[in-house]
Parts: sequence; C-alpha cells; structure tokens
Amino acid sequence: MNKLNGRQEHVLEFLVEATSLKDFVDISIPLYTFIKHILRTTDVKELSEVQMVWCCMLNEYERTEVIQAYASWALEAIKKD
Repeated sequence: MNKLNGRQEHVLEFLVEATSLKDFVDISIPLYTFIKHILRTTDVKELSEVQMVWCCMLNEYERTEVIQAYASWALEAIKKD
C-alpha cells in the first residue's frame, strides 16, 4: 500500500480515534456514520472539517486508500486484543 498524503492521514486519524473510543473494534459503525452524514447533508456548513476533506480534497482512489489503511489498522487492533 502507498504512503498516505496529509489529507488522507487526517481522515484516517479521525476514523481511528472514533473507533478507539469504543470498547471493541468495529470499523463499520464509524465509517457508516461518517459517510451517511455526508450523503444526507444538504448544507455544506453542516459538515465537519474532516468530512469536507473527504468530499472536496480526496479523489476516489485516495478515499479507497484511506479505507484500506483503516481496515488494516482495525485488523492489527483486533489481533492485539
């Protein structure tokens, strides 16, 4: 996997932090909530900074890389438990 750029790292850190607050690792809930909010939002002002990065500053390939990195992180976290 390629090294993530700064914008991708920003999104990944947000997702990892959201997952780390839970008692167990389940990447589907934070990822689903993150993207669902973007899809339901009609006013850009309602998006967080990290959601704006996802929508406006990352292309499809970069988003895929973030999801792959997030999944890899989760697998490692599960192995540690």
